[in-house]
Amino acid sequence: MTSEEAERRAEWSEDFQRSILRVGALACAAVVVRLPSGDEGIGTAFHVGEGVYLTARHVLEDNKVLSVVPYSRGWIFRDELIEEVRTRGMLNGEVPIWSMHHEKPHVLRGPFFHNDDAIDVAAFVMAGIDRNTPAMALGFHYDDWIVDEDWLLTKGIVFGYPPVPTAKDPIQLAATVEVNGVVDTYRDRYVRFVVSGPSRGGFSGGPVFHERGFVLGMVIESLEQFGKPEPGFFTILSIEPLHEVLEQHGLTPQRQLPPTVEETIATAREDLEARQTARAAKRSGSTE
Repeated sequence: MTSEEAERRAEWSEDFQRSILRVGALACAAVVVRLPSGDEGIGTAFHVGEGVYLTARHVLEDNKVLSVVPYSRGWIFRDELIEEVRTRGMLNGEVPIWSMHHEKPHVLRGPFFHNDDAIDVAAFVMAGIDRNTPAMALGFHYDDWIVDEDWLLTKGIVFGYPPVPTAKDPIQLAATVEVNGVVDTYRDRYVRFVVSGPSRGGFSGGPVFHERGFVLGMVIESLEQFGKPEPGFFTILSIEPLHEVLEQHGLTPQRQLPPTVEETIATAREDLEARQTARAAKRSGSTE
């Protein structure tokens, strides 16, 4: 393991994971649908900004949406607000926080599907959600730029709404996952990641938020061989078709636009300086 990898793993601390869980959970929503058979089904969607949500195509296509229920059992700090407003609550020590209050959330527009019918991605626009509903940042690791070794054994957190026996309402679950493979399939040109985690229904359309600070991809299916699922593994669709469905329908939120050259250089410089500072601190500590 290189020193950079060790530093990155150290950053994947319990506090960092808790922060992802706290904010990421609030970006997700349960999607309850009526299937053609008459049964109810459930999937997951996640907010990417300006009321726009992404989910899997098969969660919505040919189904009737009964409800979309954004997660609201949580809070964010004042410096995480999208729109500066007076906060409605305080934590111990008088730390200002904002609690989520959705008012009759409903689908305003959509669904919008990827132009390629075979691609399992959809988007829709919600109204009635809290103005400060967190949005998950999509990565920009386009398929042609993916180097398999850069991703293997890295970690992330998956969010979803699998059916929970005896539960009265949809229950959001989160789990730590590990990237175990990078796959180019014969079905289309998009990369899939194979990850170890809970391969259950209800996670479809859910995000995998990567330890590097962005959405790695979307859950689309369990890993199957000869029609039988492989326990403990599922596949996630990489980020490129998610950006495409937003672009195709003019839905790309401002926060999801690709960074400019200047922003990329500035971010790289800040990252380098932070690593150099961390290394200097470690060397200083080891010599004392």
